[in-house]
Amino acid sequence: MRPIISTISQLLYVAVFTITIAVLRYVTKNINYLIAFGATIGLISSVCIHYFLEESPLFLLKKNRHLEAFQVLEKIFVINKKASPREIA
Repeated sequence: MRPIISTISQLLYVAVFTITIAVLRYVTKNINYLIAFGATIGLISSVCIHYFLEESPLFLLKKNRHLEAFQVLEKIFVINKKASPREIA
């Protein structure tokens, strides 16, 4: 079920973005605004990914940062409402 919901949300995002671009293009008649709009969306996405997305536990383990990997796994377990790694071990 989760892949279906993910696919639908991505399609809705693309549809809303496409409609927004079309309306902006119709209203402004200037390509510079479209370029600025696209760059702004990309910049906002990059900042959000940088500050709100955790490193992968596998990446942290490969870099010998075991404590950080364990902390990220604990956050994942809390979000997924599962037993924590401490309770499993």
